[in-house]
Amino acid sequence: MLLIFYIFLQSILGLIGHCLYIRFGCVGFFLSIYLKLPAVYLCIFKFMNNHFYYVEGMSTAILLLNRLTALLWPLKYEKIWNKLWYWAIILAYLLPLTLSWHILISEIVIWVHDNETFSLYTQIKPDEPKDTLTTSWFSVLFTIICLLINIACLYVYKKTKIVSSQQTQSKQKTETLLTFYSLLTFFGQLLFTFYTIILYISSSPLQKFINPDLAELIFLSIYNQYAWVKRY
Repeated sequence: MLLIFYIFLQSILGLIGHCLYIRFGCVGFFLSIYLKLPAVYLCIFKFMNNHFYYVEGMSTAILLLNRLTALLWPLKYEKIWNKLWYWAIILAYLLPLTLSWHILISEIVIWVHDNETFSLYTQIKPDEPKDTLTTSWFSVLFTIICLLINIACLYVYKKTKIVSSQQTQSKQKTETLLTFYSLLTFFGQLLFTFYTIILYISSSPLQKFINPDLAELIFLSIYNQYAWVKRY
């Protein structure tokens, strides 16, 4: 029950942050309200969007570890995780603050496209961390971690003999749903990892090789696809 509530809460908070920071702007909702909001609210919107992306990445790794321990110790893993879940959830929510806290004091402006749709754009100072670089490194790191855990799960699964009974079959349905959710989230993050790498390259390194105006146009074109990429 705690796991289900955790997944639901994380998804809802992430969706709210995504809508406030990106989705409303893409469809042109509430532009007049956004233009009147103090800058701190725009920072909070971006913070929610980025922070809960990091939380989702850590949560995927934790869920995959849960699946791995279920295969390794099918009779003991529930007792193990009953003690670990609270600490795992606290860690998943608090540790990403080291990557996202600075967003709350960053400078975010509203970029109006056609008097209706708009984007929230961060003006990065030279001494501030680049969000695109941070997100790219985070995505790559956790993609590798989750891939290794998936390989370990597959290896253990092939080596494990499952005893069939009515009770185990009912339990296996729940285990299968959790495993499917974990794998689906992993592949979604894998695709998003490729996007963040492309976004980072267009935001900084590309400007060293082509005309700055063209590089900025390319970056904005890629950045404006963020909402659709994140959606899927």
